[in-house]
Amino acid sequence: RPVRYAEACVRAMRDAVGDGIDIMVDCHARPSPRMGLQFAKALRAEADVERALERFQAEREPPMKKIWDAANVSLRWYERMGDMMDLDPREFAYGYMTRSGRVDHAEMRRRDPTLAAAYERLHPDRFDR
Repeated sequence: RPVRYAEACVRAMRDAVGDGIDIMVDCHARPSPRMGLQFAKALRAEADVERALERFQAEREPPMKKIWDAANVSLRWYERMGDMMDLDPREFAYGYMTRSGRVDHAEMRRRDPTLAAAYERLHPDRFDR
């Protein structure tokens, strides 16, 4: 179903802009209207297409770098996953939820207060109560 939906979106975009235009796609290979709008903005600011592309890429790189960095940290967690099989299940779940570094303990408390509290009980020396 998701593939058919994505194909339908691409067909609709092709119908709107024609076959001679490349459609912007995001890092998950999905059509990305936001990226298309950002590139259009760069084209309005720069008369030269090459300069517009450079501008677009410079604006996109910082947010994309954050995603790439988090993905790499997460990948390293998966590479070490075999070493974690003997962990307490709460420790394992907490590590999984915080593996990319983008979710800190305060965010864990908001997202899953029960797991955060269980982790705090496992590591009372790390938390003031």
